[in-house]
Amino acid sequence: MMSQGIPLPNENGTSDILLRLEEKAKQISSSGLTRKDQILLRSGRLQLAWGEVTSKSSVSLWRKKRARQLYNEIQSMSPSLGFVVLICVTPTECAQKSFDHVMQILSRLDHYETFRLKLDSIAKRFLESTAAEQGFTSNKLFFDFMKSMFPDADQEPRKIKFAYTNISFEKIPHFLEYIVAGILSSQAVKGEKSHGLAQTGSLTVMVPTSSLEDGSCNILVDRKTLMDAIYKFGFKELPLERT
Repeated sequence: MMSQGIPLPNENGTSDILLRLEEKAKQISSSGLTRKDQILLRSGRLQLAWGEVTSKSSVSLWRKKRARQLYNEIQSMSPSLGFVVLICVTPTECAQKSFDHVMQILSRLDHYETFRLKLDSIAKRFLESTAAEQGFTSNKLFFDFMKSMFPDADQEPRKIKFAYTNISFEKIPHFLEYIVAGILSSQAVKGEKSHGLAQTGSLTVMVPTSSLEDGSCNILVDRKTLMDAIYKFGFKELPLERT
């Protein structure tokens, strides 16, 4: 039974959908996004909710836009619930008349504690890297969702102790060998592997709008390996303003 007293009608498969949502919310909060979840989200579901909606078929385009409207409506009720629906309910299911009944039930709930999510740092990196890759980092609904899931992210920025720059050109290839080793031994990758993931969110590539500007990469690297490389290759320390 649903733990918060959600009605379970026995028609049109509505009860099955509601149970799926509750069970998925519990699973994500206890063990994080599964590999299957990440594949589904990265292969188009996040793009459908927060990116550009396109399709060669007019029928498919209508179905996607209908799904996007409902996903966004549910997110406005509860960001956690919206994310669970995004994973559990296909665009085809959203377009079916029976889903109207689900929407009515969800909109009448007094609260959404049943679906409250606790997303971990692995999920955060996955969402951020996918948003950068698929081009919806500036989408307001995505921004609102991330702020809701990770409210302390902006208030508690990473404290930087040291910064370094300047390496001779001929040392760059060998330095990058250290970086590869540091990626594979980083806390981020270890955590992802412990969850059975086959992909990492430890690398984020940012491509500027102008073709005349260089792109950049943000890479999470094991701290000890990184510090060893900094000293080995003679980086120069940058002065930082101390607070």
